[in-house]
Amino acid sequence: MNPPKTYKRLKDNISTFRNWWGRRSIRKTLFSYLFPMGLAFMIVVWVSHQLLIGYLHEELHRSRLEAQASQFKEMLAGSGQLTDNTLKKIVNSGDQGDYIFSASSGGRIVASDKKYLSIVKKIMSGSESGIIHYSDKNQVLLGLTSETDVGGEKINILVLEARSYKTGISDNVHLVIGIIALVLFFSIIFFIYLSVNIALKPLGDLSIQLSELKNGRRTRLAEDSPVEFREVVVDFNHLLEVLDRRLNRSRRSMSDLSHSIKTPLTVAIAITGDQDTPIEQDDREFLHAKLSELRKIIDTQMRRAEMSGQYSGKPIKVVEKVEAIIDVVRRIYPRKSYLLKKDLPDDFFWAIDEHDFNEVVGNILDNAAKWSNGRVDITLAQYHHIFKITIEDDGPGVEQDNLDQLTMRKRRLDEQTPGYGLGLSIVDEIVDNYSGKLAFSRSKMGGLRVDVMFSASKLTPVFS
Repeated sequence: MNPPKTYKRLKDNISTFRNWWGRRSIRKTLFSYLFPMGLAFMIVVWVSHQLLIGYLHEELHRSRLEAQASQFKEMLAGSGQLTDNTLKKIVNSGDQGDYIFSASSGGRIVASDKKYLSIVKKIMSGSESGIIHYSDKNQVLLGLTSETDVGGEKINILVLEARSYKTGISDNVHLVIGIIALVLFFSIIFFIYLSVNIALKPLGDLSIQLSELKNGRRTRLAEDSPVEFREVVVDFNHLLEVLDRRLNRSRRSMSDLSHSIKTPLTVAIAITGDQDTPIEQDDREFLHAKLSELRKIIDTQMRRAEMSGQYSGKPIKVVEKVEAIIDVVRRIYPRKSYLLKKDLPDDFFWAIDEHDFNEVVGNILDNAAKWSNGRVDITLAQYHHIFKITIEDDGPGVEQDNLDQLTMRKRRLDEQTPGYGLGLSIVDEIVDNYSGKLAFSRSKMGGLRVDVMFSASKLTPVFS
């Protein structure tokens, strides 16, 4: 038998609610904390008001009872010789509307209202003194007992309220306070809901922008967001810029590679195309040179493809890495001297990919050692969140016109300055990918000076 549609719909709704509740949500988390907090706050307010009203109500009655008792004592003290008639007269002269006055002396008890005589006897027979609460049927009577001395005779007196001190007015006050607390509770819930939705509106706008970004209707996220999200938005936009640069670099590299290998391949095809004609020694040497050039170009492009970029950078121990690179270059060029100057501690860290760092320092140091006459200086320094590497040699250097060409960005593979190979183009791209700066100048030793500067940011912090 199939279940009723209503039951099935209810079951689907419960399942939908469970799925919604199981998902992580900032809005749900805020409500799950703020709702019980608001409820607890209103309960505390309501209970506090109840206790406060009750306390004030009792204190008001207490002060009235004490005033009546004080007046009663003065009347007894001014009566002179206290007889039964005098005692009855004083007792009956009290406020007959709201209070019952009673006095006890030598076993005799006198009450201003005979209806309350039995209650008065029960209270007076006890040893309790001060403020007393007497429960009688559906009412609670509030009274005050005390003792006074009249002409050497001890008199026990009692002032008792004729009506319960829990009046209807007090109950109405409690009811009004409860209603006000309930209204405040729903008002707080409404304002919590309103505040949460207003506070989370930028997240909704951010989600819309991400959808537009995915659909190609925008290229960047708007950075005029709340301060809590601004850092994330700025970093995300920076990531998009890095990805754009990588894409452009990839496209440019493919274009350069296609342009560079076209000539060697054309020559190779032409030389080897005619199978009836033997390959001459000159053609063989020419073909070998072109194929070697082609392999060098492919190797360079592979090295470019291995560049990680600043988002993959992990902190490395700079001094240790530089010393390791110097040791490798020293084995290749053993007759040269290498001087490492460091204006930073040995445990200095910098957030950069190890492979990228090795490419930058290794290529520059290899060129310096190759062209130096005998000396290469390496200087490491850090100042104002800038990490600087300086490598200079005492070789012939580079002419001033060629220095300008060395610092040009986005050069093609076949437009490199002769003598320094393709390595500097890779260095140039890596430094640019880290938003750094690469500068060439003439060294005081006469050779080439290369300055590499990396700037610290949220993505490339300095650890020292």
